[in-house]
Amino acid sequence: MHSQFSPYKQFLRQYESFFTSLHAERIFAYRFGCEQTTDQIVLPLLRNEQVSSFSELIQNYESALSSVTLGGPTSFEPIISRAIELQNTHAPGLEPSILLLLTDGDASNIQREQIILNELQQQNLVCCAVGFGDDPFYVFRTIFGKGKIKNFCFGDFGNETELFSNVFGQINNLKKREINIFVNLHHLNNIETYMYYMQFNRFLCTKDQQNSHIQTGTQTVNLNKLYNPF
Repeated sequence: MHSQFSPYKQFLRQYESFFTSLHAERIFAYRFGCEQTTDQIVLPLLRNEQVSSFSELIQNYESALSSVTLGGPTSFEPIISRAIELQNTHAPGLEPSILLLLTDGDASNIQREQIILNELQQQNLVCCAVGFGDDPFYVFRTIFGKGKIKNFCFGDFGNETELFSNVFGQINNLKKREINIFVNLHHLNNIETYMYYMQFNRFLCTKDQQNSHIQTGTQTVNLNKLYNPF
């Protein structure tokens, strides 16, 4: 599938204004689920793990499409472990974080994912998974449906408003006011990537930003609701 038709690129473009308005100090981009990483490790998306802006991230994503080849099986354990490591290194203590997983494929081993998600529960970190395509996402739906992982959310692409509401509800449960955002992208065709956003302050946005809207296909999302969900 050509990159211009990628639903992940569509998602990035739709929410670019939202993410950039959160004033990320640093963005780290990684890939996994390719021939070099399979289900064992993560690597920088391109040559450098750090990018200076959300626009640069999208450019690197597009560049990587021609050079990275899919290689399963799929596991989210390495990237969740990396998110926990980054959280503990760059945002220890008070600031809760979000790990956002965008994927068209489910994890292949529910026992392996359950172990890392049990560890996730001990972290000041919310994991939010978004499913693309027609995969049934048995592992994700099973974990989310049982409700045993208090800081794990799952939703389908196209229901972002409900999804973000669930995420911010989880953050509210953590009783914190500053968030970091971790983003994982699993490309439909040949790549899985991971983005780490550090020190987003959604409560420090301007009134104009709060009153702005994002057009998301058939939906218009009010940023005020996203910034102030509770």
